[in-house]
Amino acid sequence: MDHRPLYTVTEFWTHYATKKSDITVMCNGTCFHLSLSAENFQEAPEIKEQYLQYLAALEADDPDITEEDLYDWALEPLLPLFQQIDSNPTNKQTFTLYDYFNPITLKYKLHAAGGILLASPNDETNATPRRQGVNLAPSNLSFQWPLFRPSDISICNKDPKDALTQFPRKVFVDKEICYFKAFQPGCQRDALHELNAYLRIDHLKIEDSLRVPHIVGIVQGEDSSSYVGLLLSFIDCDGRTLEGAVRADTPEHLRQRWVAQVTSTVNHLHEAGIVWGDAKAANVLVDINMDAWIIDFGGGFTEGWVEREKAGTVGGDIQGLAKIVDYVLARTKH
Repeated sequence: MDHRPLYTVTEFWTHYATKKSDITVMCNGTCFHLSLSAENFQEAPEIKEQYLQYLAALEADDPDITEEDLYDWALEPLLPLFQQIDSNPTNKQTFTLYDYFNPITLKYKLHAAGGILLASPNDETNATPRRQGVNLAPSNLSFQWPLFRPSDISICNKDPKDALTQFPRKVFVDKEICYFKAFQPGCQRDALHELNAYLRIDHLKIEDSLRVPHIVGIVQGEDSSSYVGLLLSFIDCDGRTLEGAVRADTPEHLRQRWVAQVTSTVNHLHEAGIVWGDAKAANVLVDINMDAWIIDFGGGFTEGWVEREKAGTVGGDIQGLAKIVDYVLARTKH
């Protein structure tokens, strides 16, 4: 049975006051921008009410209603088009980051007619791809890592169609498999924070006890005026994090190993004046050898792991680390 995703939602935006939303989807090399607005459902009160219920639930953080529920409802009229595009033959076996970031772009709007939810082409605004990456001043670019263009970087996927549907993370460049960590568009401060953290990590020259990925290179925009993201050493973990790796039947020796590895790495970082920041179990990868690796030095914090007042400090890291240790050693089935 084919379990490939037909499409991937890449962005979701909503404005609760105006009752408007936008969903961006990638499907086999085509980017869809779908606009939703309560005013477009005036002729179908039941559909309008359903849409407003989704927005109200999301605004209230209702645990029974998720963004995915809204996606399933809103994207249903586009499913036949997604299926048609997905069935298009693929002439290439290998795609690059350039291919992914420069898709065919279509804009649709959701409306209702005769009590039926419909999607129609939206000609009200021009559909242009969102600008990728960040602009960094020359004074911020005193780094020695090699630069690569998106067109130099191949996407690693078993099925070529997945390469232009799922967001690319595992890539191949300069004879090496890497992890692609994209910069959030416009977030220059976060990008610089992460670059400087990795620069200081490189200077530590610690191999065995510093379990963090290292930078292989930086992805520069094709126009050389922007920076799209980082190429990090690839950690083969099949998407497994500490959050999902710890189970009721996890052996004690593994729990102790993970605690020791994370604790040692955080201590080495602090000794060098480096703050992890978003300390939580989901930011610890567990590789195929059952070793733990710390990731994400882009700043920020997660409620429940680090208090807002301690975010971005050594104290915040210590607080998050204590909760990680407790999570690993005490986690059992509910």
